[in-house]
Amino acid sequence: MDDYLAKYRYVSQVLSKYGWFINGEIIGGDFERIKLLCEEIESKNYDKDTCNEKINYLLSPIIFNPYSRAFVNYRFLILPHLNKFSHLVDKATFHYFKKDLLSSINCLTPVIEGVLLSYYNWSIDEGKRKPSLKELVENICAKEGEFRPHLRKLYNDSLKNCLHNWFYANTNSFDFESSNLNRHYISHSLGNDNYYSISECNRMFSIINILCEIIAIESRYFPAFIPENIPEIDDRVNLYYELMWKRISLKKALIEEERLLNQNKYYVSQESLLNFREIVEAENKKHNDFSNSFNKEKKEKASKINRPFSFIVQLKNLRFRFFSQKPKQ
Repeated sequence: MDDYLAKYRYVSQVLSKYGWFINGEIIGGDFERIKLLCEEIESKNYDKDTCNEKINYLLSPIIFNPYSRAFVNYRFLILPHLNKFSHLVDKATFHYFKKDLLSSINCLTPVIEGVLLSYYNWSIDEGKRKPSLKELVENICAKEGEFRPHLRKLYNDSLKNCLHNWFYANTNSFDFESSNLNRHYISHSLGNDNYYSISECNRMFSIINILCEIIAIESRYFPAFIPENIPEIDDRVNLYYELMWKRISLKKALIEEERLLNQNKYYVSQESLLNFREIVEAENKKHNDFSNSFNKEKKEKASKINRPFSFIVQLKNLRFRFFSQKPKQ
């Protein structure tokens, strides 16, 4: 165990230099390959772009794995603090597998601070001043507990590094050469550079994963393997594959997404509040009613304008007929 913790600490320290973070879902051969890459990066004189490309290449298949993503979403569904924002993570994951990375990032951005505020037990309804970002990060990263304390400490250090030095870092000192995944940059529209590439999206899910691991340890829900025969997991895995291979119609995908979203405790469905067909039909009716009214009014005006001319024409016809008649013999 001590050997693994030492390796994890080393890997985490190297990856964090480029804005990357890992958690316990990366084990076995995957972990060893990442460790070898870290050693390669440390020994070679790669530029930052090359380092990020190599890291993303190794982490992408792990982070996007449908079973891993479904399990993370399931834990968001059932665990405290996480369940308040599980619908956002669900929605972000649907976008991710549809390659709508912009929407995915924008869905996940508020999740991190939301979980930290919930863990702090802060509520807007109490009228208290909102804690600073530093207070929020320190509050969650200072605790270890009795269950798997060594692992919890590793995740605490990783999350603290991630949030202080990257996600919540001051933009004046932020390393924009490696990443644009900065909450201030995104939320305050400080620039127009791409913050929704596949690597940035993978980074964001890495942060979500670490948060999930910390809350899972504290809740003592930490199975060694992804549980089997859980419909909330299996149904999501099936939909992810359907979305990945584009084997599902838009209509069916929306229906299935809505069904899964309704499993989230704090999700408020908008499905019944927005009926595009009714809107279109109502607009068409208004347009047709206006056109009919306008055409009718136009005809009536035309009829009034043409009446004098019609009378003159009739007089001319009568005059023509009168003078053209032959006198009686």
